[in-house]
Amino acid sequence: MKRFLLILAACSAVLLASCDKEAKAPELKPGEVSAETTAADANGDASGTIVIEDERITITSLENWQAFNHDGNFSDNCLEFLRNFIQNDSEYFEFNTVHLGEWEIIRDPEIYGFDLAFNFTVTASELDTIPVGNYQTIVTDAVDCTMQFVQSPRVESTVTAPVSAATETVSAWLTITLCYDFCDYGKWESDPFKHYLCTRYADASGKLLYADFETLAKEKFGADVQKEDYLSNAQLYIENNKLYIQSEGGNMEPCFDIVSETVADGVSTVTVQFYADCNKFLQSYKAAYRIDSADRFLGCEILEVSPYKPYCLHSVYGN
Repeated sequence: MKRFLLILAACSAVLLASCDKEAKAPELKPGEVSAETTAADANGDASGTIVIEDERITITSLENWQAFNHDGNFSDNCLEFLRNFIQNDSEYFEFNTVHLGEWEIIRDPEIYGFDLAFNFTVTASELDTIPVGNYQTIVTDAVDCTMQFVQSPRVESTVTAPVSAATETVSAWLTITLCYDFCDYGKWESDPFKHYLCTRYADASGKLLYADFETLAKEKFGADVQKEDYLSNAQLYIENNKLYIQSEGGNMEPCFDIVSETVADGVSTVTVQFYADCNKFLQSYKAAYRIDSADRFLGCEILEVSPYKPYCLHSVYGN
């Protein structure tokens, strides 16, 4: 009986030691490299490493993201962006044709705030904007993550976008209203132009008289507005016995390039290439806008459609 109790005690000690070993994973010290086996990463490797040097952390597998982001500095959105890039799990088919070889993500105190270094090798790609080659990039964790190319095989365009009153008007319309189209002159049934007029034609103090708004709506868009339509939601207000109109809009930044401008009979046709994402990896619609010398919005035409809508933009028709 005594011998049985001794054997039982020894077994219990071994079991407890084993459990304690599983519960206490070794902590990495500065300069140490973890070569532990992890789940297979995007490239089929069965292991990834994490290197800690003072405050600089480098990982080669997303299995180590939790340790990399130990203080929660980077958002889930940032992790999702990197995962889509590394594991070909994007909603965009073309983006999933980009295949990576070796890659590393670096958190460096010299890279401030919500930025991290993402270096990688593209071994195969059907996307012109991310060709095969070696990349050094900085990823900024924002509402939508942006990627700055420090070194890459990308061929950047050297074409200078035209600058004129018409191109500035089109750029202002897209940026202020977040609409990628507009109605023909005199055929407006709604007024997404209110925010455009209140923003672009406000006085130095940021105010626009309602009387000026009525004049501008007719002049620029051929639209007859009714004061009764703006009585709700504090759109109108009185100050120093004068009636003003105000408007609030979004703060998103659309992604587009002014491609060209042609002028005939006093009318400028401005062609714009839109992108489906904030990094301009994927092209979206292409459109042409007609603006006359008086900055009147004559009409627009969608020249090319895409499965992907322009980034953060919508139609004046509600789709």
